[in-house]
Amino acid sequence: MSCAQISVLFVLMYRLIHALSPVSLYELTMGLFWDIIQQGQIDEQKTKAASLEERIEHLENELRNTQELLNKTLHVLEEHVGKDIDGDGRTG
Repeated sequence: MSCAQISVLFVLMYRLIHALSPVSLYELTMGLFWDIIQQGQIDEQKTKAASLEERIEHLENELRNTQELLNKTLHVLEEHVGKDIDGDGRTG
């Protein structure tokens, strides 16, 4: 939740508090504060989840690229040395 949204909520809360009787003032205030806190937590979790999914995807791509490079390097090394290094029964 942005600062502007929070500011608008506080202005609305202020107007509502002055329009209501003192009996429900506490309940209204606590309810609104709780809603703001929960919305902030929900937004934060969504951001974390999205960034975590992006990070996992990036790491999976990097792993795949590293494995491909390792296989190519091993192939070239086996051809250069003339020996089966990885134990697959083939040279190169």
